[in-house]
Amino acid sequence: MSSLISLAKTRPVRLFSGWSTSCLLTAATLLFSFGVVHGSVAQAPAASLDSGAEIQSERILSLGGALTEIVYALNAQDQLIGVDMTSQYPAAARELPDVGYFRRLSAEPIVALSPTLVLASDQAGPPEVLEQIAGAGIRVVHVPELKLGADIGEKVRQVAGVLDRKAEGDVLAADIDQQMSTLLRDVAAATSAKPRVVSLMSMGNGAFQAAGQHTIANHLIELAGGENVFAEMEGYKPIAQEAMIAAAPDIILVPSHLLDRTGGLSGFKENPGIAQTPAGKTDKVLVVDSGSSLGYGPRFPQAARNLAHIFHPEIPENSAE
Repeated sequence: MSSLISLAKTRPVRLFSGWSTSCLLTAATLLFSFGVVHGSVAQAPAASLDSGAEIQSERILSLGGALTEIVYALNAQDQLIGVDMTSQYPAAARELPDVGYFRRLSAEPIVALSPTLVLASDQAGPPEVLEQIAGAGIRVVHVPELKLGADIGEKVRQVAGVLDRKAEGDVLAADIDQQMSTLLRDVAAATSAKPRVVSLMSMGNGAFQAAGQHTIANHLIELAGGENVFAEMEGYKPIAQEAMIAAAPDIILVPSHLLDRTGGLSGFKENPGIAQTPAGKTDKVLVVDSGSSLGYGPRFPQAARNLAHIFHPEIPENSAE
């Protein structure tokens, strides 16, 4: 089992491993079998997103920042009892128990919170941990996160169906769909030249890591009317400083979480691989909010529009304009 991830900002939880872990999960299974977990009645696992079961007493744990945002947007936060470390918005989510990074989960801190429903990004894992959680009698619902395109509205509808909030979900999804449709129209009508753009994800060992195709960062750049100069790559790949200079990007996007690790924007821009590019020379190294721009949740359409306005000033910052 992967190393345990301690809970942040919550009550102390004793974590176990090995034989003790097996005992914990077995005990949790027995407790859920008798419907006695912290004095509440456990919910039977559901087979699909279309369940019409009564879930008013659900104890929800969200594994994915975008999913957490959707839960709040649907006004279901009163049922939320825990999140993963990427759930930074809204601020209230940071006050909830944190079970660690959603791609490197451990079963123990999740079972210890006694959720009855786990909303899991399809990027959450490892798979065997989620299987352990389901084996403890906890309903795990996987929600597609990286189906790129105008599909955020569909993700909202799926979550709303699970939470028995279809009416609220339809309203929110329709608004998101409209924002995306209007942005696509405005970008298609833009008359200014497409900027050459690089989106960085990390920096270390003398190399950058840049976003290629099939990433949210690449989708963001294209949706906003830019050209990703590393679009021929698949996923995220290391880029040497010399390659960055040769790529000659007009704009470099830096996610906010990266600056937290590198000491701020001023030091970042002093790196020769940044300073010697057209973006560095014209001070077009832009910070994008990691949560809204790369989370593919309810705030993504507006984040993409903000970037589109920078790429093409003739595009209004607000879709109503």
